[in-house]
Amino acid sequence: MLGLLLCGTSVKEISECLSENREYTDIVEIDAKVITKENREEFISFASSVKIPKVLRLTGTEEMESLQQLLEACRFDFVSSSNHHLCTRLSKTLKKTSVIRISPSEKMQNLYKTLKKASENSCIPAVNMCFDSEETLVSYFSFLNNISAFGKKIIYFSGDYCTPAAILYRKADSMYLCCEKPENLRILKTVYRADRINSETTVYATVGNPANDALSQIMNSAFPKVGMNSVFIPFMTNTLKAFFRISDILDISGFSITKPFNREIIPYLGKISREVTQTGAANLAVRENRYLKGMNTDYYGILNLLEKELDSGKIKNAVVFGCGVAGHSAVWALRYRHVNVTILNRTADKARKLAAQTMSEWDSLENASKYTGKADLIIQATSSVEDYAPDFKFTGKELVCDLVYNANSSAFMSGAEKAGCRIISGKSCLISQGKLQFEKLTGFYYPE
Repeated sequence: MLGLLLCGTSVKEISECLSENREYTDIVEIDAKVITKENREEFISFASSVKIPKVLRLTGTEEMESLQQLLEACRFDFVSSSNHHLCTRLSKTLKKTSVIRISPSEKMQNLYKTLKKASENSCIPAVNMCFDSEETLVSYFSFLNNISAFGKKIIYFSGDYCTPAAILYRKADSMYLCCEKPENLRILKTVYRADRINSETTVYATVGNPANDALSQIMNSAFPKVGMNSVFIPFMTNTLKAFFRISDILDISGFSITKPFNREIIPYLGKISREVTQTGAANLAVRENRYLKGMNTDYYGILNLLEKELDSGKIKNAVVFGCGVAGHSAVWALRYRHVNVTILNRTADKARKLAAQTMSEWDSLENASKYTGKADLIIQATSSVEDYAPDFKFTGKELVCDLVYNANSSAFMSGAEKAGCRIISGKSCLISQGKLQFEKLTGFYYPE
C-alpha cells in the first residue's frame, strides 16, 4: 500500500491535503501533533470520516486514558510510536488497533535483530532506514532476502540514495510506504506503480550521478501495454562497481547510462555496437547471456527524428553546437547520412579532434556568428550555448534540434523560436531514443 503522511498544523490543512490526493492514497498516517484540546472534536470528526486504513503516529506524551478514548472514537487501524514503553502498554490493552513499534536505524548487519526486538509484545516492527551513501544501498539490497523473510514489518526510507529502495519497498515485503510530500506519492503511484511490484517483477534501471529519471515515464508506461511485469528505476552512484553489485543482486536485465558514465562504462562491456566504437560512448547496456552489450541509441534516435528531411535531401549542411556525448552522436549520425557538418565548441581542441575523426569542419563557439544563415540544420547539444554564442542569429529557415532535455529553454532556443524556426524539442529527442531503448531492452516494439 502507498500512503500519505499528514503532518500539517491544523485539521483543515490535513483534511484538504488528503482530499486533493485521495485517488493516490491507499493508507493514511496522521501525526498526532496536529491534535489540540481546542480541535479534538474536529479531529475526531475528520478521522472518523476517513474510510481507508489509517495510522495515528504518536508523540509519546499522550495520556493513556485519553489516547484509548481517541483511538476508539476514530477507529484507527494502527497506532505507531518510537516510545517502546508506550508500545508495550498499548499492545496489552488495545484489541482492535495494531501497535507499530518504531526503532531507530542501526547498522545494516543488525537490521534483522532490530526488527526482531521491535516485534516483541506482538508489536509490528518499523525501522527508519537512512541511505546516506551508496554503500548503505548496496548493504540493504544484500540483506534483502533476510529482510523480506522476516514477516510483518514497515520500513521508512530517507537519504540521498534511498529512491531505488523506496520504489522497491515491496521487494522487502514492507506492509506499506508513506510519503510526506504528495508529489512523491503521485510519482510512486502513477510512474513506478510501486504498490504493484512483487517478487516476480523484472527490474530495469538508469545509472548516473546525479540520478536521472527522465526515461522513467516513457519506460514504465509501456510495460503494462506489452504484458510485462517490469519497472524502470533511477540509481544514483559514485562508482559503477557499486551499481554492478546491486545489479547482480536484483538481476537487473539492462540499464540506461547517463553522465558521467557514458565513456567509463565501455571497459565493462563484453560487446559493443558500431555506434559505440565510433562515438566512444554508450548510453545503454543489455544483458546477453553472461556479458553486457553496449549500444548508443542517441545515434539512431537523432536519425529517426530527421529521417524525412534527410531522405528528401533538404538537409545538406548542419552546424552542431557542442561536442560532448550527445554532440558526438549527432556528428557521427549526420556524417553517416553524408551531411556536411561544422562543429562549434567552447574548447576548440575537442572540436578539432572530433572533426578530424568524422571529416567535418570545426570552429570555436566564439565565432558562431560566422555561420548565421549557412546551415539547413542546427543541433543544440550544449546547455551553455547562450553564454558563448550570443551573436549567432537565426534566419527562420533552419530546422533546429535541441538535444538538451533536462533543462529549461535557453536563450539560444528562445532565439530560434522567435525567428520562426521549426524546432524539434529536447523532449522529442528523449522520447525517440527512449522508445529505441525500450525495444532493445525488452525485445518488444514500443506500444503507441
